Amino acid sequence: MADKIIRRDFEIYAKGIERLEELEKEVDLLKADKKFPSEVASIRSKLKHVSEIPQIEYELKLLKEKISGKSKTRSGKDSNPDVKIKSLEKEIEKKSEQCKKFAPLSKEVLHLKLEIESMRKKIKIHEGEKKRKDEVLKKVNMGVGKVFDDVMNVSLNDIKAKLSEEVENKEAEIQKELHKDLKRREELFNEKYNQLENQFHDLYSQRVKTELKREVHDKFDSLIKAEIAKKDEISDKELAILKKKLSAEFVSKEKSFREHFEKDVLEEKNAQREHFEEMLLSHKANLHKKFDSEIAKEVLRLREKQKEEEKELKEKLAQTSEINEKLNENLKKRKDVLREKERITKQVSQIEKEKEESLNNILEKEKDLGKEKTRIDLLRASLLSKKEELTNQKKSFEKEERAEIKKFIKQEESAEKKLRKKLLLKEEKLKNDKKSFEEQLRIQCKNLLKQQEENEKNLKEKLLSSEEKLKNDKKSFEEQKRLEIRHLAEQEEALKKKAGEIKSTLQKDFEEKLKQAIKVKEQEFKNKNLALEKEIKNKVKMFYH
Repeated sequence: MADKIIRRDFEIYAKGIERLEELEKEVDLLKADKKFPSEVASIRSKLKHVSEIPQIEYELKLLKEKISGKSKTRSGKDSNPDVKIKSLEKEIEKKSEQCKKFAPLSKEVLHLKLEIESMRKKIKIHEGEKKRKDEVLKKVNMGVGKVFDDVMNVSLNDIKAKLSEEVENKEAEIQKELHKDLKRREELFNEKYNQLENQFHDLYSQRVKTELKREVHDKFDSLIKAEIAKKDEISDKELAILKKKLSAEFVSKEKSFREHFEKDVLEEKNAQREHFEEMLLSHKANLHKKFDSEIAKEVLRLREKQKEEEKELKEKLAQTSEINEKLNENLKKRKDVLREKERITKQVSQIEKEKEESLNNILEKEKDLGKEKTRIDLLRASLLSKKEELTNQKKSFEKEERAEIKKFIKQEESAEKKLRKKLLLKEEKLKNDKKSFEEQLRIQCKNLLKQQEENEKNLKEKLLSSEEKLKNDKKSFEEQKRLEIRHLAEQEEALKKKAGEIKSTLQKDFEEKLKQAIKVKEQEFKNKNLALEKEIKNKVKMFYH
């Protein structure tokens, strides 16, 4: 409905301009500048305004009555409609030359050609209407004419007010659309910025935790394996010396490991910070570039729109191309927003891919840990197999001893036959020796078993003590890391605050620039409207002079 009203108002305004052109032509045809200069001057001063048409018609009628028969209408080039057609054809030729430079404007040439044909028809109709109006005006009463002129003046002022309101509303709508679009873009940027910050923070904390656990576990396992491998070959006396050496080596290795790990953590922190700051700077620079380019595009778009409006006002002031152009521009804006969304989704997918890669690395490292665990289990199994071998050796030793005793008894029995007397004494001695020997063997076996049990207990106690120490070291190390992570979080909060301050300053600068740009555009729009009115009036004058 609003579009129809605007179109109708422009059509009325266009008809008013055509009527002003006709009246100016009539004044020129009368040639009354010398005889009635004041009347002609008053009519010419009112030819600039559409609202003055009734008053001009009334004054022109009075002027004709004063002249009444003394003046004759001019014949020739000025009264001929072909003059107007030729001038329009010249304009078309000029515009067609411009259209060759700008190929997309070729439709306007066809439109102008169609308008020429319609103008020819309209000129003929207007000539007929002039004659009819002149005849009707002769019959119109003076009082009725004044009342009608007053009513027409009021209606034309209403039309002007409506047109000015429509123009102001359009400007306000354009400004609202610009502000909305900028707010949307700022919201998208803030969301993306927060998401990136959270993702970097989570990745960093996860990496710190997993790498700490992995490295501590690896070091602990390697130390235990080294100790177990050495303890299998070392005697009880060397264990004390080895303990001291191992503890000293463990302390030194732990210190070096901590220093190395702290250096790595600091390097990773610095790298993460630098990467994050570069991302921020690049993102801000891209946003500034986009903002400047969008403002430039908006300025160009408004200038093009003004040029198009000027062309439309010059040609007929009643075309609906503005609405179509606005729709196209809105579609372009939506396409740009969709492109932005697609770009953001691509970045998110890239970040997710990086996450997946890091998770895969973690899984691979966990597999390596599993392999290490299986190796430890194999070592334990080998130790158990060594134990079993020792027990088997013990049993075989006992069997061999028994076999030797049996052989010895047989030899004695054979000797007894020769020397019974000596053997009886020897048998008693041998029996006593046997008993003592068996007791000694039993005592030695018991001692060996006790030593093995004690060694196993000592190993277990040492392992448990080393595990407890490592657990305590782990706890202290984890507490240190937690403190460092808190410190990092505080630093990140400070960075966020700085980023917020930067954002607020940027937003203020942006708002100030936008206000200045809007003011400049409003002033340009006003100046161009005034220039347009002047150009239209000058062209109207030039056309009929």
